[in-house]
Amino acid sequence: MKTNRLFLMLLLLVGSICGYADDVTIGDLFYSIENGKATVTGLADESVTELTIPDKVQYRGTAYPVKSIGDYAFNGCAGLTSITIPNTVTSIGIQAFSWSGLTSVNIGNSVTSIGNEAFYGCTGLTEITIPNSVTSIEASAFQDCTALTSVTIDNSVTSIGDWAFERCTALTSVNMGNSVTSIGHSAFSSCRKLTEINIPNSVTSLGESAFLACTELTSVVIGNSVTSIGKSAFDGCTKLTSINIPNSVTGIGYGAFSGCSGLTEITIPSSVTDIGKSAFYCCKNLASVTSKIREPSKIRDHFYTIVGYAFYGISPNCVLYVPKGTRDAYIAAGWTINIFKGGIIEIDDIREKMDVNGDDYVSTADVTAIYSYIINGESSGFTRDKANTNGDNNVNTADVTAIYNYIINGSE
Repeated sequence: MKTNRLFLMLLLLVGSICGYADDVTIGDLFYSIENGKATVTGLADESVTELTIPDKVQYRGTAYPVKSIGDYAFNGCAGLTSITIPNTVTSIGIQAFSWSGLTSVNIGNSVTSIGNEAFYGCTGLTEITIPNSVTSIEASAFQDCTALTSVTIDNSVTSIGDWAFERCTALTSVNMGNSVTSIGHSAFSSCRKLTEINIPNSVTSLGESAFLACTELTSVVIGNSVTSIGKSAFDGCTKLTSINIPNSVTGIGYGAFSGCSGLTEITIPSSVTDIGKSAFYCCKNLASVTSKIREPSKIRDHFYTIVGYAFYGISPNCVLYVPKGTRDAYIAAGWTINIFKGGIIEIDDIREKMDVNGDDYVSTADVTAIYSYIINGESSGFTRDKANTNGDNNVNTADVTAIYNYIINGSE
């Protein structure tokens, strides 16, 4: 008897150390209760169509806060159309709602992560707001949500995972918060109704195929912190007519703008040191390429291997504009008139210096940029060298005068 009692006590001790979970049914839901908290593990009544998950559950006389929605909890629940997730929940697990019948989701403001494939294949879901507690949207979280038309990503999210919104074919609007630093591989690829995208200044990298085959995309604004545009990032965006590549970009990936037949002009900033093979392949209406790179020989070895392909299939009359005094250097580096049959023309380097804000025009907007620098310093987004238009190593009203003189007289 003493031996049995000792054995039972040992079992209880081991159980408390290992933290055994109790799997229970409370109301319409299955739960796992462990370490003082409850995790939703499934739907007990499959006839339920609208569900509000409670913030706590009572079990054996104790209240347990509901802290998470477990992996596969509502996977394939075709009859479930609406769910409200309480503010106590901090995580949504892998495939938690995938292939369910959801048309409406209210995510509580304590959720910090949305797991892989969490809402994969929810073909009835029309809109989603990611609360400001979420820091990451994991891979394929909303992939193949084919009715999704609108996405609002709040300012707390730092990463959008690979394939996160791939093939959301009805998506027309994406409001991206200012904390996102990375957009993953194929994150928005084949979003065929997306017409414009504003990539915030917080983003530093665009993943491979990030917006591949977004065939209605006409305008893209890339924030001034992006350093690399990934392989095939905008491949097949046939209606893309406008893109601004900021001075922060150093690399344009393989096939980045391949097949963008709507592009008529492009400016390559001086910061670029690497242009991938087929970067502008079959941009058949590309008639003007402005390169601000002053030392094309720096990418010479790489460029020789791609010169026949990076711009292959562009307009037969495309003109290459290069900084004054660099035409011969470009030809020596392989940027030849066999590709740019419209000619290689040197542009006014004074005009380029007066274009402080980099919009390819010299106007009062550049004056505003100078004043912004004087007031805010380099936090305004301009360096001292850029703001010092008259070359006297000071940034003041004399630089404003230099711009006005250029506007009026066409010279400093």
